[in-house]
Amino acid sequence: MKRLLISIIFCLASTLLSFAQPVGYTHKAFAPDGCIVNYRVILQDENCFIEVHFESDLSKITDNPTMMIRTFAGDVFKLTGNQPACEVLSQEVERDGVKKTITAFSCTVTFPTTAAQMESLQSGIAKVRLSTEPYEHEKEFKKDKIGKPLYELYKKEKNKDSDF
Repeated sequence: MKRLLISIIFCLASTLLSFAQPVGYTHKAFAPDGCIVNYRVILQDENCFIEVHFESDLSKITDNPTMMIRTFAGDVFKLTGNQPACEVLSQEVERDGVKKTITAFSCTVTFPTTAAQMESLQSGIAKVRLSTEPYEHEKEFKKDKIGKPLYELYKKEKNKDSDF
């Protein structure tokens, strides 16, 4: 009974946390240059930032990170970020008596943006390019997946103080 109760609590907690997830996608899931990318909006005083969390088996964000964004309205802007915080994640897996270490990179970088750039995300993001090595990360979208949700997060953060 105790195990069942703990399982139910764990399931409820993970369900609630899934609603608080950042905007993101998986790119080329089974390819060598595949990755998971998540975006968040951070507002500090009047300053706005897009935080990017990038996970990959082979690639990591460069030391001088840049992100280029093209919206569906045709706006193009280039953002320059700070030094990324990267860590190497490794896990030892045993299969058929053979031990193998799986290694992945997890990097987080913050890109300063302007209010005008955040407003332009309303039309949606058509293409994004992150400076990563050894493979450059570039993702094109036929339909918007991250632009409008990022704009909604921006509006929510912006209205947080007035909706107190």
